[in-house]
Amino acid sequence: MFSRVMRHFSMGYEKVMALPIRAFWTLNGNVNRLLAEEDLRALMLHTQRQSVEGAVGYDKKLRAEVFPADPTDPRNAERDEAGFADLKAMCAAP
Repeated sequence: MFSRVMRHFSMGYEKVMALPIRAFWTLNGNVNRLLAEEDLRALMLHTQRQSVEGAVGYDKKLRAEVFPADPTDPRNAERDEAGFADLKAMCAAP
């Protein structure tokens, strides 16, 4: 993991070891996302010249890597129909 961060961000061993642990893990977690962005850009360039059918699955994989779903985002939450019905019943009861 250290060499991954060192290579991608062009940092020396001493600089990586001097990073706060939270900063190190943040940088390490961003390496895949940044590489996926570069791969997506290259893929888009190549598919403009060739058939798109073969690249659709790879495109979806890269987009999922670049734009991961945020579990805390309320737009990604599923509605609890049973809980909503209970809440409506509580509001309607006198």
